[in-house]
Amino acid sequence: GDAATVKITDLGATYTNNGGPNMAFLGWSETPVKTPGVYEDEDHHSYVIDTDPDGCITVTGEKHLYPIFKEVHRLTYYAAQSGKGADYVPPANYFKDDAISGPLPTTAMDGNTFEGWWVGTLTTEGSTETVNYSTQITDGQGRLVANADDGPVYISNGNLYLRGDATLYAMWTPSNTAAYTIVVKTQDPSDPDGLDDAHKTYVYRESAVLSGTVGESVSVPTAYTQKPYQGYTYSRCDEAKEIAANGSTVLNVYYDKESGYVPGGPYTLSFVDSITGEGKTSKDLPVKHNAVAYGTPIADMVPADPTSGRNGYEFSAWYLDPECTIEANLENMTMPDHDLTIYAGWKTGWYVVSIDPNYGALYAEENGNGTGSTWFWSSYEGEPIGEYTHVTRDYVESSSGTWYYVYHDGDGKGGDNGW
Repeated sequence: GDAATVKITDLGATYTNNGGPNMAFLGWSETPVKTPGVYEDEDHHSYVIDTDPDGCITVTGEKHLYPIFKEVHRLTYYAAQSGKGADYVPPANYFKDDAISGPLPTTAMDGNTFEGWWVGTLTTEGSTETVNYSTQITDGQGRLVANADDGPVYISNGNLYLRGDATLYAMWTPSNTAAYTIVVKTQDPSDPDGLDDAHKTYVYRESAVLSGTVGESVSVPTAYTQKPYQGYTYSRCDEAKEIAANGSTVLNVYYDKESGYVPGGPYTLSFVDSITGEGKTSKDLPVKHNAVAYGTPIADMVPADPTSGRNGYEFSAWYLDPECTIEANLENMTMPDHDLTIYAGWKTGWYVVSIDPNYGALYAEENGNGTGSTWFWSSYEGEPIGEYTHVTRDYVESSSGTWYYVYHDGDGKGGDNGW
């Protein structure tokens, strides 16, 4: 008869794990293979038939195809104990003997430097998890370490191989440098004259983010004690503090109003984007209000939540500083005695990623029971969603063992009732 072109790469088969190794569909064979996990003959020729670049084969007559399964291993990444703030790295599944080329994905955690992935063990005491490191697998850039070999993981000829399911653990060292913040505050002009420091009210004026060596003792630079604010005089500042690795160190500076000071005005209130750059700044901003008198409530002048100029980001809140570390309580704020700029902050949007196996099944979880999840949450980081490769179809073997079919249970009416 006439030849026909049939695409077969979008068809698969499901392997039921009965306590043995995890298997996944590898491809179709013209040779029946009764032993799961066998995928090549004695001469190491693959049983899987070749296809054209589009995943098609040419059929000129009756043809029987048989599924080939191959053992798969899962590589799990342990970045840090939950709640420590390390970036999550999802696990990946690989066929047995797959050559995994570097670099491997990396992670990050505030106040620490990622030094690479290691083989190790995890011990738990109470609520504390401790990693016992044994062999380094990558450096801090995810590049593979030559000839590393430990348990289920080894490196050969520049590639990583798995002997079984494996977990790699992130190695961290405290960062040598960290940020610290200077916050300048001025006394509320509505305070009566003559108050002692304990009864004075101070409001945010400006801030700056500096950096230094972790553990170093730092004081407020003189530039922040000599501000020429009209109607104010420098009063005091916090004593020296050691720089914390997580960037939480704050040094406050206080300015008192001069006796008899009366605010002038009017002033300008601006709402701007904390992110600048072509194609990144929100088209909804800036929004400016000119000639705003001191003491005017700000709540009615706040614009609607803006839309980010960057895909995948959502408005989070309004902030007093461009670094978006000090949230502005605009509902109760009044116009200060100076021009004021409010910054729009952003957060990464989270989306549900659904996997449609098209009447198939996803690779079973590590316990070998059931199938993988058909959806998961993912944050938008500007990167493509990783491809889910181990998707199979629910083909059933015939009683003779010579062919396979898909079984759909229904009343024949289609739609919600089935096929």
